[in-house]
Amino acid sequence: MLKIETAFGEVRINRKTYYSDMLVFWDGKKEFIPKFSVLDTALLAKALEKKPGDIVLFAGENGSVRIREEVLDILEEKGIDIFIEKNSKAAKIFNAFMAAGKKAAAIVHCGP
Repeated sequence: MLKIETAFGEVRINRKTYYSDMLVFWDGKKEFIPKFSVLDTALLAKALEKKPGDIVLFAGENGSVRIREEVLDILEEKGIDIFIEKNSKAAKIFNAFMAAGKKAAAIVHCGP
């Protein structure tokens, strides 16, 4: 089962450590993305390519990531729930989704 853990500046996926912002999907696919501090429509489009049922935004250790209003509008139109949390809580939510067999995507910001 896919499991995410976080620490400042890193993300561990099934015990392998990465130091980059990433997209992670329920099927284990990972994609490195440029560092970001704002979730915009371009990044959302990448996350939506695999048609997840839910999205978990790892908003950083301090919750510093912001979301453009149009992103929330697109998700509402598509009926996709987004969970926006500091990294430690976001990991718990994503891992619970994986344990429940949900099709969820994680947008992970490794910084503050």
